[in-house]
Amino acid sequence: MQQAGIENNLTPLADCSSCNYRDTLLAAGSCKPGDCCVIAESGRQIERFFRAHPGYAADYTQDGFWERRAIAALYLSPDRLRPLLTDPDEAVRRVLAYRVPLEWLPELRDDPDREVRITVADRLPEQQLELMVRGCRLSGARLCRQTLAERPFVPVSGRSR
Repeated sequence: MQQAGIENNLTPLADCSSCNYRDTLLAAGSCKPGDCCVIAESGRQIERFFRAHPGYAADYTQDGFWERRAIAALYLSPDRLRPLLTDPDEAVRRVLAYRVPLEWLPELRDDPDREVRITVADRLPEQQLELMVRGCRLSGARLCRQTLAERPFVPVSGRSR
C-alpha cells in the first residue's frame, strides 16, 4: 500500500498491477486508486467501490480482510447472507444482524459479540426477546459464578470502616 502524493495526505493507494479489474473497471475509469477501490485497505474506498459496483460484492464474502467482507455483506442480496452467519469476524456478523430476515435472527441470538446480540435484541419480536433475556440471565449467572470461583481470594487491606 502506498500513500497519496501530497505530504499530509494519508490516503492509502492500492497497487493496481495486481487488481483483477485493472483491464476492465480501472481502464474504463469506473474505479480510482485512493477513492473507489476494492483492493485498498480503506473502508471508505471499499464502500465506494461496492456502492458503484454492488454486483461484485458476492465475490468478496470469503476475502481475507474482515472489513472487505463486512462492507460486501451490506451489498449482498439477502439470499446470499446465510453463509456469513458463522463468519469469524464480529463486524461481519453485526452487518448480518441488521440485514438477515427475522427468521434467521435466533441463529445470532447467542453470538459471542455483545454488539451482535444487542442488534439481534433490537430486531427480535417481543416473545423471542423474552426467551433471549431468560437465556442471558441464566448464562450470565453461570458465568458470574464460574468467574468468582476461579478468582484467587485477595484480601482488601487498608480499608477503614
